[in-house]
Amino acid sequence: MQNTVERKKEKENKAFFLIAAVLFKLVLAFAYIEFIVPLFEYEGYSIKYDLFKRIESWLIYIPLIVATPKILTKPSDFLMVFLLFTFLTPLLVFYGLSGADRGALYIVFMSVLLIYVFRLGPVFGLKNLKDGVGLSYFILIFGVIIVTAWMVKSGGLNFFNLDFTLVYDFRDDVGELIDKGVMGYLNVWASKVFGPVLLALALWKKKYLLAGFFIGLHLFWFGVSSHKSIIVYPMLIVFIWFWFARTKTLSLIPFALFILVVALLLYYYIFDEIFLPSMFIRRVFFVPAKLTFDYYEFFSVHPFVYWSNSIAAPFLQYPYSTNTALLIGGYLGDDTTAANNSFLSTGYMHAGVFGMFIYGLLVGLMFKLIDNLSSKHMPVWIAVAVVIIPSQALLTSADLPTSLLTHGFGVSMVLLYMLRSKNYFKN
Repeated sequence: MQNTVERKKEKENKAFFLIAAVLFKLVLAFAYIEFIVPLFEYEGYSIKYDLFKRIESWLIYIPLIVATPKILTKPSDFLMVFLLFTFLTPLLVFYGLSGADRGALYIVFMSVLLIYVFRLGPVFGLKNLKDGVGLSYFILIFGVIIVTAWMVKSGGLNFFNLDFTLVYDFRDDVGELIDKGVMGYLNVWASKVFGPVLLALALWKKKYLLAGFFIGLHLFWFGVSSHKSIIVYPMLIVFIWFWFARTKTLSLIPFALFILVVALLLYYYIFDEIFLPSMFIRRVFFVPAKLTFDYYEFFSVHPFVYWSNSIAAPFLQYPYSTNTALLIGGYLGDDTTAANNSFLSTGYMHAGVFGMFIYGLLVGLMFKLIDNLSSKHMPVWIAVAVVIIPSQALLTSADLPTSLLTHGFGVSMVLLYMLRSKNYFKN
């Protein structure tokens, strides 16, 4: 009887996941047609009627939905759902409606399949690091204190601002003050790794006042740095804690994104304000999608970089006069815009199809490593909270080496290993 009930619940969860995924793609398509193109056509967004490409986007999408995990059993399950709905779904919507290049789509699709394949397999055991939990707390707390003190000492308070509409008036000036040398890395690691991990641990320990303090600390960091995303990070951690500490179903992710897009569209229609809808619908979903095809278009006729801008710099000469993000920005008509994008673009930038193959394989293995680093004694949602924010940069806006170092993805995996402890996570 119990098995019958469980099977019924599993079928219902899969059905809800499918329905939510379809609704999300449909509302994104509506947003693209009714919001993105009319308001941002000057940025290159357009509609091209191609019935086959629209059908093709669904023929690719449905198998991806079927292959994507529906239940959270390990951290990479969440990362795959995150990849599907924050990157691949907008990519397929953009492809189907804009008539973008088919070759670029299938190169990306090949890399994604490699991630799906190489993250699978049995989890192997890893020995815990002695006193790892204590060391991780030292790193986390010391890092937060150093970054906060530096922001005050360096004069960052002179640019303190909580108005989202004014952040670009302050960001460059305050960046010159607070992002000097190694502090440029520590500032990012604090907001993307140290603060979110401390918030997750406080929530797990039910230290809600302490959790509120870390949320307030993110608000302070946002006020000084003028980076809007910093205030979103604690919201994401709270969401992960609230939902996945109680259930393992992943169907809420596409449903929540569907509700978010609907709410933002209603906000636009009712108040005739585009700031919030633009920040989320355009910037989060469609800018990475469009840039993926722009990168392919540029580097299919210009020299590849072959990592000469990063790990291969001592051995190879970089072929351009400016960094790749500004290079693509200039190609799109704005020499001042840094058009950063995910590893699914930069892999092609480095070495074409071979670069995409290497990146797909490496990211799949990294997801596998994350599953192995998270101890079976550690709540899965804690492991997700440790890696989710730095992995977001990898999946939507940064090259693989940049994600590992600058955006703290490598740091998050080290902390995940340190936090492995049978005794610490005992209920």
